[in-house]
Amino acid sequence: MKYKRIISAAMAAALIGTSGVFAADVKASDKAENTGIYTEMFDDENYTVTLDANGGFMGQGYVNTAASATFTTRKGQIKLPLPYRDSDYEFVGWFTEDGEKVSSDKVYHSDMALTAKWRITGTRTLTFATEDGSYIRPVTAEYGSVIRLTDYIPTRAGYTFSGWYTDPQTKENKVTSVELTDDETVYAKWTPTVRADSGYMHKDIVYMTDDEIRLKTETVKKQAETPELQMLRWNRVIQLIRQIYSVSK
Repeated sequence: MKYKRIISAAMAAALIGTSGVFAADVKASDKAENTGIYTEMFDDENYTVTLDANGGFMGQGYVNTAASATFTTRKGQIKLPLPYRDSDYEFVGWFTEDGEKVSSDKVYHSDMALTAKWRITGTRTLTFATEDGSYIRPVTAEYGSVIRLTDYIPTRAGYTFSGWYTDPQTKENKVTSVELTDDETVYAKWTPTVRADSGYMHKDIVYMTDDEIRLKTETVKKQAETPELQMLRWNRVIQLIRQIYSVSK
């Protein structure tokens, strides 16, 4: 039940000293100038306040895994707990559904739901293993950030970049983005490429024109020589050749 009463400042002080009235229940308003008379609001009803830790936990005095709690006000007030989360987050405060931050001395006049708000403070690093490709600087960003890998494309002479992978050996699990919930490393995969004019020969050869047109491959024997194809030399790692093509589109 809510009701108003006109009392003097002296009487208000006396009431605050009694066991049935709390200091927080007496809120001065509409002060009459130079009269010492206040209009006071008392609230003797109890309300339910529900708390949501929003990814955190309720803190000391609660079960470790408790992520929410319900309180009943006493004369319109409750003691708000201090929730906790891992070291990547800092507690900002308890907020109403309308986005208003609630102070510890708030007096409640209705049932209410409050949600914890957090600020991200932790960071994580994404490292690019380019596997003999051009260097890409590691990216450090806020915990939980999503990094688009399409923004990071390395180059390598004689190869075409085939994408980023999470497995360094098999080059499986191709990814196009990474959510930084931990320090991560992605690995480049390459496909050997030989241009129509010159380039490198590997066991898997892709012949390309300057316009990125794929050409038919040919098998070349040692010391083989034709009017259109001439072997220059063998190399232990790569075989350097010269190709002469007439390409029609």
